[in-house]
Amino acid sequence: MEKFKILQGSHSQDGTLHGTGDKFESPHKLDKIFPDRFERISKGKAPKADDTPDTPDVDKDADNVEDTAKDRGELANGDFKYDPEDTGLHVFKKKRKYFVYDIDDATEALNEEGLTKAKVLPFINSQCEE
Repeated sequence: MEKFKILQGSHSQDGTLHGTGDKFESPHKLDKIFPDRFERISKGKAPKADDTPDTPDVDKDADNVEDTAKDRGELANGDFKYDPEDTGLHVFKKKRKYFVYDIDDATEALNEEGLTKAKVLPFINSQCEE
């Protein structure tokens, strides 16, 4: 597995949506397939020499990135009749509230307070009118 950082856009893997700036692991060479969208941060673990002390691989931002992804909740686009690609928006459900994110910057919700299911599509429509 190699570790990547998303330079632009978003990427969904194993049911988790990652946005610009997020770091994650993938078995695919995403930086070769999409060179303008991904930056390889580290390669898979290489064998260590016998005299090299065994130290854990620590990434200062890893905990923060995981927390950010968890903070968004579960991807809930399928709960609504709209096209995420056409609107450029994703919907996430956290507990009983919905939050709308820009596909290109999924780090901060566009709505400050959670929406009820009935208010999601009107909110998406209002974002598309701007």
